[in-house]
Amino acid sequence: MRRGAGVGAAAVTGLASRAATAAMDASRLKAADICAEQPEHVARYLQQKGIEPRYDVSLDVLTRLPYHHWRDWNVEDTLRFHALRLKDVGMIQSAPNDLIARCTDQRFLSELKREMKA
Repeated sequence: MRRGAGVGAAAVTGLASRAATAAMDASRLKAADICAEQPEHVARYLQQKGIEPRYDVSLDVLTRLPYHHWRDWNVEDTLRFHALRLKDVGMIQSAPNDLIARCTDQRFLSELKREMKA
């Protein structure tokens, strides 16, 4: 095997993994939209599948949770808030801004928001 031959396969695997993650996240966000737009339908589905047999409880939870806010929230501010809490209790050592810079890619969520507006 020639030197560096496995690098291409690793890159393709990385791209496939990113694509799978993007599809999964898009599905989650679409589900959040459905919960916000059609809580009665979702509550009925949960009841039919036996996940929550009490329709009124499901409907109450679905209408109280802010499913529709995901498009409005600033991801960096949210991550910074939670990172500060984790740092305060000693669960992480990194500064919140360093953690955000190293571990997040905001372009991904921005793209999803644009795609899902259509």
